[in-house]
Amino acid sequence: RPPSAASIPGSGEPPAARSTVPSMTTMRRVVVVGIAGVACLGLVACGDDDDALSEEEFLEQGNEICAEGSEALDALAERVFEEDEEPTPDQVSEFADEFEDNIDEQIDDLADLNPPEELADDVDAVLEDARGVLDEFVQDLREDPEAVFSAEEDPFADINAQLEEIGLTECAE
Repeated sequence: RPPSAASIPGSGEPPAARSTVPSMTTMRRVVVVGIAGVACLGLVACGDDDDALSEEEFLEQGNEICAEGSEALDALAERVFEEDEEPTPDQVSEFADEFEDNIDEQIDDLADLNPPEELADDVDAVLEDARGVLDEFVQDLREDPEAVFSAEEDPFADINAQLEEIGLTECAE
């Protein structure tokens, strides 16, 4: 369900007036960065260049993984968080746990991909950066969910821009 205008960062509402219910866009960003961020470990360890996917194959498979992950996490957020109500600590904890489980499964899928040589350095760099942002985000989510959900700035904006440039458009949404 789309969030109300008051729950969207930058909506002009003072932070206290905005809902702390996470938007689907926020959850999708969490998913995308989580998937991409942790996958760097697997991509660095993938086979030699002879096993590399073509650019088209890599982008198709990577975008499919991200699209499926985003869909699953949207469903999770809708199930865990009730519309227009502040999430309880139990709901936040449940979301964080299931979020991490979901991301781990997707990471395994992405880790099996081997980007083409012409994308490998960019992919490795963005995924390494994404891992750091994801780790900080999950820690912040567990420690102060209200601050995370009401933040004015998107912590994944730079990562999303890099993913978009690579062609992982589903991962950048």
